Amino acid sequence: FLNLREAHGWTYGAYSGIGGSKYVGTFASSTSVRNAVTDSAVAEILNEVKKIRTDLVSEEDLKNAKAKYVGNFVMQIEKPATVARYALLTRTQNLPADFYENYIKNINAVTPEDVRNAAKKFFSADNARIVIVGKASDVLPGLEKSGIPIQYFDKYGKPAEKPVATKAVPAGVTAKTVLDNYIKAVGGEKAVKAVKSIATKSTGTIQGRPITFTMKVTSDHKQLVDISMDGMGSVMKQVVNEKGGYSSQMGQKEAMEGEDLADAKASAVPFEELGLLTNAEAKLTGIEKVNEAEAYVIRKGKTAYFYDTKTGLKIAESSDEEGPNGEKAVMFRYYSDYKDVKGIKLPHRIVMNIGVELDLTVTEAKINEGVTAADFQ
Repeated sequence: FLNLREAHGWTYGAYSGIGGSKYVGTFASSTSVRNAVTDSAVAEILNEVKKIRTDLVSEEDLKNAKAKYVGNFVMQIEKPATVARYALLTRTQNLPADFYENYIKNINAVTPEDVRNAAKKFFSADNARIVIVGKASDVLPGLEKSGIPIQYFDKYGKPAEKPVATKAVPAGVTAKTVLDNYIKAVGGEKAVKAVKSIATKSTGTIQGRPITFTMKVTSDHKQLVDISMDGMGSVMKQVVNEKGGYSSQMGQKEAMEGEDLADAKASAVPFEELGLLTNAEAKLTGIEKVNEAEAYVIRKGKTAYFYDTKTGLKIAESSDEEGPNGEKAVMFRYYSDYKDVKGIKLPHRIVMNIGVELDLTVTEAKINEGVTAADFQ
């Protein structure tokens, strides 16, 4: 925790724990970091495991650990269910009859040397099983340099071949040709430029509760995003207008400023691709797989856009985000089920991550109608 969060700022939390059994004991450590520092986080976790095998823990750290174990034991022993569980464990795990009777005394008798000796015996970093879930194109280069043998599995846990992280782009394909093909695929340049506003209403669920997701955007950089929940009204709202922008959650309003406001205004248009065509920062970086489909990847700043190599349609976006506590994360949106609306193809299924996965079905889509100035106040 102190290493990964406090010293390096890679995560909001890093935790470890021990599980005991008469058959197999386990030690596990887990954390969530941004893709770019995955290899470094693995190295530091292993360093911490190796360190406890060679260095003595401080008296203060040991004192705090003992206090936690003893405190939890005292609080739990007051519950009848705990007493029953301890009796069961004594029998099933072949524990001494006085194991829990002497629990506090034995905890307090542990020395720094005892901790190091136990770590030497049981914490074998070289025999660790390291499980990493992440985007191959981001995490593999660093991990391969670590020298740790790597095996690959699909999302169902079945062995798989090494993924091709990024394929080379065929000759003649550029950011401009990819963007041109997208514009053509959704309706053509003339039709796209004639779109002055888009208004959509979608439905989905958050933790089993129905929600309505409303999005309105105009060609003059105004946008409304609102999530409302049955019985609660609006629970999250974001507005960008000619004066600035703000976001609010559960009644708490916060103004958007600086880079966040600039990024929000830049993306507050019906079709970002019209602007990307003339933006020198937009670069075609390769071909990557998105849900089994190959996609051209165009990156601009913290955002990546993914366009199906066969259909030309945009099938995903990702953005590098920073949480309220400084934690880094990559947020994805996936687009599918394109349908015609006044000669323009719009996605009618959108899957996004807003801390939880939100699977939205568009139930209403309007072009050049259903939007007023009052929506952006």
